[in-house]
Amino acid sequence: MSMNTTVEAHYSEAQPLQNRPSTIIAVIVSFLTVAYLCVGFRLYIRLKVVYAPGWDDLFVFLAVLSGSISSVVSCGLTRYGLGDHFYNQGFSKKLMFMKLFWISDACFNTSNTFIKLSVLFQYLRIFNRGRMRKLSVCLIVFVSLWGLTFAFMSWVPCFPIENYWKGQKHCYALGSRNHTEFYGTILAANGSNMALDLIILAVSVPLYFRRETAQKTKRGLLSLLFMGLVINLLAAWRLVSIVKTQGGVGPHQDPTWYGTLPVLIADMENLTSIMCASIPVFWPVLTESIDKIFVTHEVTIERSTRFSLVGDGYADDGVNLHGLICGDGQHSQPTSQASLNPKDSTKSPRLEVPPGTYYVDKYFTGHLEPWSSSRQVESVISAQNIEGRGRTAECSDAANYSM
Repeated sequence: MSMNTTVEAHYSEAQPLQNRPSTIIAVIVSFLTVAYLCVGFRLYIRLKVVYAPGWDDLFVFLAVLSGSISSVVSCGLTRYGLGDHFYNQGFSKKLMFMKLFWISDACFNTSNTFIKLSVLFQYLRIFNRGRMRKLSVCLIVFVSLWGLTFAFMSWVPCFPIENYWKGQKHCYALGSRNHTEFYGTILAANGSNMALDLIILAVSVPLYFRRETAQKTKRGLLSLLFMGLVINLLAAWRLVSIVKTQGGVGPHQDPTWYGTLPVLIADMENLTSIMCASIPVFWPVLTESIDKIFVTHEVTIERSTRFSLVGDGYADDGVNLHGLICGDGQHSQPTSQASLNPKDSTKSPRLEVPPGTYYVDKYFTGHLEPWSSSRQVESVISAQNIEGRGRTAECSDAANYSM
């Protein structure tokens, strides 16, 4: 097959699903929204609930800020050829594509560094002393140097920077026009990124095997490890796609066509890392709040029958007293008006008591104001003159009072 035939076949092939602008925008916006929610919950818990902000919170904020710029610019690249063939774009679109891609790639590498530092500073909150704390400090230093190196190569790929989109000389590494140098730099960046993700994830594994670690915490760690594995799978997928497309350029020097999948996976990986770093902070508080909403109490139903004295014996007065004894030992009010209506009762037949004779026990009614009987009491009041005048007064009064 001739070269011309191969080129024609390449430019005539159908647009794959991942290259469609609708797919790119939908996937990135979905991941970005969830990342915003996770970071928002995290910062709220640290700033408003526990009042314990730290360096890890600062770095996660910087990570989501730079990651947002990278993701939004990636969506904007669809207007300038991302997903389509580079050959079909005009000069102005090609120029704008290179400018926007420079911003997106530089912000991605910066965000990728910040999120790693956030996780490592979060480890310092857990490991107060010992080998794991020293290891975390060493990783912070190494990741800082690693991130600074690749971030600088992304932000300053040429001297001056504008040579990157003008296609002129004095470019190196990620801006090099030498495909071997460019491809090698991308492989080194993505390979080292994947290795660091695995190392940072492995640092949290000893927490699972601590004796003092609660079972609930262990379940949370398992979820965290699972998300970390998902991130590394995305990193491996991106690395494979870069190898297959020869650095996102392909055999036909078509970066807008071959580079779409690596760009999409990169944003997914970075935003998932931001979620993974934020969830352990707010999830315990969130689950505790949910448990308070869906709380249940043990309830015991109690029923008692009220009796009154009729004649020489007691008879059911037809009024049922229903109540609930809750878990705290308190009685609740009757839950049904029908329980106070003897006509609606479905219990066994009881002695019918004429109206007005429910309370005929004299001792009982004597202590209740409405049914108490009036009694006449004679009071005698005596008074004597203090000065000795011999005058006395005595009066008698019969008063009615109620017990």
